Amino acid sequence: IIAQEASVVAVNEITREVVAVGNQARQMVGRTPYGLTTMMPMSHGVIARFDLATHLIRYLIGKARNALIPIRPRVVMGIPCDTTEVERRALSLAALRGGARKVFLVEEPIAAGLGVGLPVLSPAGHMVIDVGGGTTNCAIMALGGIVASQTLRVGGIDMDEMIARHLRREYGLMIGERAAEELKVQVGSSYPVGDAESCQVTGRDCVTGMPKSVTVSGREVRMALQELLRAISAAARATIEKAPPELISDISQHGIVATGGGALLRGFAMFLTSELGMPVVVAEEPLLSVVLGLGKTLEEPGLLDRVAVSEAP
Repeated sequence: IIAQEASVVAVNEITREVVAVGNQARQMVGRTPYGLTTMMPMSHGVIARFDLATHLIRYLIGKARNALIPIRPRVVMGIPCDTTEVERRALSLAALRGGARKVFLVEEPIAAGLGVGLPVLSPAGHMVIDVGGGTTNCAIMALGGIVASQTLRVGGIDMDEMIARHLRREYGLMIGERAAEELKVQVGSSYPVGDAESCQVTGRDCVTGMPKSVTVSGREVRMALQELLRAISAAARATIEKAPPELISDISQHGIVATGGGALLRGFAMFLTSELGMPVVVAEEPLLSVVLGLGKTLEEPGLLDRVAVSEAP
């Protein structure tokens, strides 16, 4: 991996000029002075701002081109299972305008399966639950395609928002998204494994506007996330119910693999195992599973033709 950047862009609100991209823009979130704002070109797995998405892709291609090749590259991008044809065309066009020579789209569960080493081209069924920043994809795969799937337009970012909402409601405390994410990482869980732990968080008092600190327990964070976690387990269950009986047998034997940053939440595999009655394991590198799988499609001859759902031009 040559470049790993946040999907954030900082923009001058007056001139509309892009002033920072990627990790540099991410450091500015919640800290921008008057006249500057940070935006996410992608929202829940699809393009929210076409111009900014093009700028971000151009920036990433530029870093790869400088490190590897001087020509316009082929680009493979991951997409949620339920994207529409319009959303796919918008993503492909943004990549082409950003400097790609050719664009291929691969559904994220397929890419995640390839990234963790699952034999997704085989007739046997395999299941992946991929919890990204803005989407959650539950999918059963066989013969290089998706047999049954369910997509939720929620993910790790929504977990952060739920934690911030809980603190605002229970303590009258306003915190930023980075503080909420840090709280999730430190004491967050999806299963009663870290309930006794606690963490102090500082924000702004909703009434006085002054700084205020409170101590939050792991149990509080877990309970704040319950609604979203139940939705993920319900989506996984619905996916299993739609699959043919032969593939259900395969999944019972092989188990389910959880990928994406959301899978790093402590106790995630135990929570899903208890909810679904099937063994669930978290991938060794859940954050990188999709991108590693996308890389494999470019490295192995003929693989991209088997798994890509869209190609442009």
